[in-house]
Amino acid sequence: MNLPSLTRAAVATGFLTFLLALPTLAATPPDLTISKTGFETGAITSGASAQLNGHVYFAGGHPKGTKAVTNQVTDLNLETGKVSALPPMPTARAGLGLLGFLYTQNGVQDVLVAIGGEDANGNPVGAVEMYSFKTGSWISLPSMTTPRSYLAVVGGSDNNIYAIGGIDASGHSVATMEKFNQTSWLPAPDLTVPRSHFGAVFALPDTIYAVGGIDQDGVMLSSSEVFILTDANSWFPWLPMSSPRADFGIATAGDGFLHVFGGRSTTGVLNSVEGYNFGTGAWTAEPETLPAKEQFLAGIEGLDGNVYLLGGEKGNKTFPLKAAVAAPPSAASHSVVFFLHGYDLPYINGNPEANEQIPLNGTILQLGLLQTTSWTAFPAINGTIAGAVTVNVPTTLGLGVFSSFTLYSSDLDGTNQEQLGTISGVLGLGLGGTVTIPLNTSPLVLKNKVLTLSASVLVGLNLNLSGEPMYLTINGLTGTPTNQ
Repeated sequence: MNLPSLTRAAVATGFLTFLLALPTLAATPPDLTISKTGFETGAITSGASAQLNGHVYFAGGHPKGTKAVTNQVTDLNLETGKVSALPPMPTARAGLGLLGFLYTQNGVQDVLVAIGGEDANGNPVGAVEMYSFKTGSWISLPSMTTPRSYLAVVGGSDNNIYAIGGIDASGHSVATMEKFNQTSWLPAPDLTVPRSHFGAVFALPDTIYAVGGIDQDGVMLSSSEVFILTDANSWFPWLPMSSPRADFGIATAGDGFLHVFGGRSTTGVLNSVEGYNFGTGAWTAEPETLPAKEQFLAGIEGLDGNVYLLGGEKGNKTFPLKAAVAAPPSAASHSVVFFLHGYDLPYINGNPEANEQIPLNGTILQLGLLQTTSWTAFPAINGTIAGAVTVNVPTTLGLGVFSSFTLYSSDLDGTNQEQLGTISGVLGLGLGGTVTIPLNTSPLVLKNKVLTLSASVLVGLNLNLSGEPMYLTINGLTGTPTNQ
């Protein structure tokens, strides 16, 4: 996800001070274009979605809106357009959470984690199961302390998984939150309002946003609240949507906004779309709407920066059999900044991630003998690079002998890699600075390509005492992502 530079300034100035200032700023309306895809997902309601490495995954749910539950997991390959099935989850469920996550306990690996949900009798379950792409199988992880359904699940840059709100065994919405530290579940601060059938995302700066849903009395909510990982003491009330809604799709996109799609409200099923501007703190009704009124759908941002809408039930009680896609618009010349991450976010095609989410503790780059490290950008680039590509190296004290930076492009799945440019030289004692990578071709046209930055050193040492992150800047970009 790419977010405006104004949002990044919040880290330096203090998040709460930044929040108070947001309503005075002008909003830039988001505007996605929604269309059908060829991805067959079946007639499923209240399933859950996740993304990893150019794939979107859709798991669980109620077939055709019945009380029955499924354990099927559908794999949508964004690169090839093909649909296949992963091995089914051990526990069939609907109203669950699904997360693409970087699991580090038994060797660093990308995994899917299925959390909570309800069984065919409507009872909440606490089961937590992890699918390993290395082994091609599911294993059980420790169950949640509180079984819950219609919850929200997010992964934080602190390597914890957060299970938020939902419906407990009493049948009521709860405000409780717990976090999984890859070993056990621990209590975490409660929401300000009990919520179920709601949406939540993790976004910059190191913040969980919880939006809408239903409270313990069955009242539809338009309110939202935030939980700041660097504070981690409590949730704070935040800015409400223009209308209450529950059972909607929610996702960030390559345009730098948070989007909510459809759902149900006090007036019935909705087809409206709202966008939240992280840079100005404003919710805006989007010009584009869903093709039909729809509820019980899932939304997720793919590696290509588009939002994929999966499953759901239309207002006329029919079910979309194919996924829809919501694509950001193109934009005039702009810049995009990708921050380089370590273990705080899932890998992309085997490399640490580079995106607009600033690393929680900064990136301390320590280069040693014959060391090479690569980062891959999220989301992918569509458009033309007409300007420069630069790397900010925050060296507080550095000493090196012959270092190089090389930029590559590849397809979403990491294949068809092509070198775009490289620069080499002697890195001497200094205080850091900016390295410009000349492009082999300029202007450079990219179509749905992810970028990988590789840093190599023969012998070197970098002591980044300030803790500032490294980042890659692309100037003169046309196309998407559109922010900046």
